[in-house]
Amino acid sequence: MVKKRKIIKFIRTFKRLIIILIALAIILLILNITNNNYVVDTIKNKTNLIISNINVTKDLKQDLYIQDRNCVYVL
Repeated sequence: MVKKRKIIKFIRTFKRLIIILIALAIILLILNITNNNYVVDTIKNKTNLIISNINVTKDLKQDLYIQDRNCVYVL
């Protein structure tokens, strides 16, 4: 009788573990899919120029210069 209870308890625990792992996998999949909407800063140590929510820094041929009064110049 005690062995049956232990076996049943083990099966219930195993089922719960499987359900938790499946739920975790689904959550991770959803996070990976929604993560593509965020802007990834691929250009480091430079001033980024954003026009209409698009980073155009990688398309520039010259560097950007920011003056003291927040004026941006393309050199």
